Amino acid sequence: MTINELRRDPIAPAELEVINPRKVFSAAELRNSVKLLSATYEAFGLKDSDFAAMAAVVTSLSRRCQMTTSLPSARTSYGRS
Repeated sequence: MTINELRRDPIAPAELEVINPRKVFSAAELRNSVKLLSATYEAFGLKDSDFAAMAAVVTSLSRRCQMTTSLPSARTSYGRS
């Protein structure tokens, strides 16, 4: 449960993404944070600030994130032939 769910924050947008509770941090959680910050900026009349541009960049980049499913083997030799 997030802080906004506990507080029942009136600024929170309704379209938050579902977060996998087994992950420590996820791209969806980052996008939710950006949405919450954006809603707060809008509530205070700051919708057209520089934050909007950065929010768009962060959201776009977060959609390109991929989680590595396996680590390189300890036997992998980097830079050696």
